[in-house]
Amino acid sequence: MYTHIPPKEIESRSLAIIDSEVPEPRPFRDQEWAVVRRMIHTTADFSLLESVRLHPLAIQAGIDALRKGADIVTDTQMALAGIPVRRLQPLKCSARCVMGEAEIATQAQSQGVTRAWAAVDAIM
Repeated sequence: MYTHIPPKEIESRSLAIIDSEVPEPRPFRDQEWAVVRRMIHTTADFSLLESVRLHPLAIQAGIDALRKGADIVTDTQMALAGIPVRRLQPLKCSARCVMGEAEIATQAQSQGVTRAWAAVDAIM
């Protein structure tokens, strides 16, 4: 039998599982934990706890950039799908995934580089 679970409840349960798997004291605090916890939620990769390093000013720099209307560029459609457009609109930001754009594939092939390389080159 199928039981419908609302998306918000699924997300809440998932985050609660992450919190239970990473008990206090956690290697990250406050805003840093919110970012790393979301990374774990997105990837299901708890090894991020050992590999992620955040510059002390990184989160505030990201907040400042978004408040100034900076655009977000992702490397996968899955990451793009996780960015709520309704939260970007008040900030006048947009989000896009360049990896899947036809021009990127063409550029990568003509330059003999990966699509990831061509995508980074295109947005810089």
